[in-house]
Amino acid sequence: LHVRSRRQRQMCIRDSLNNQLRLQGAFAAIAALNCNIVIDDVRSSKNIFKFTLNKQISGLNLASELVHGIERSNSQQKYVRGIVHMGRLLSLSVFALDVETPQELQLLKVIGISGAQGGYFSKLLPNYTQVAFH
Repeated sequence: LHVRSRRQRQMCIRDSLNNQLRLQGAFAAIAALNCNIVIDDVRSSKNIFKFTLNKQISGLNLASELVHGIERSNSQQKYVRGIVHMGRLLSLSVFALDVETPQELQLLKVIGISGAQGGYFSKLLPNYTQVAFH
């Protein structure tokens, strides 16, 4: 599990599905701490319904390959629409990480993601400002 904040944890979908029995203790500990889990690196809607048994799971992070260039790829759009649809059915938020262009952001908003972050929102600092941090 990767720490994202005090009350939210992140794990890869593959790890969650492959280790469900071994993770039951961790899920119980997370529940006791009143924390939530966001599944990271989601590439399709195929296995999302399996998360309905775990009430600590509150969201899904799209795999970055689904985000980059989505405005030019009908297949990526199809996968993201499926993930967003399943997320809505299961009351799970869907987030797009690594958004780099306004075109990606606009299309993801139209599809219905819950939130986004990435290089588009945080431009690199000019070289001269790095001196101030030394």
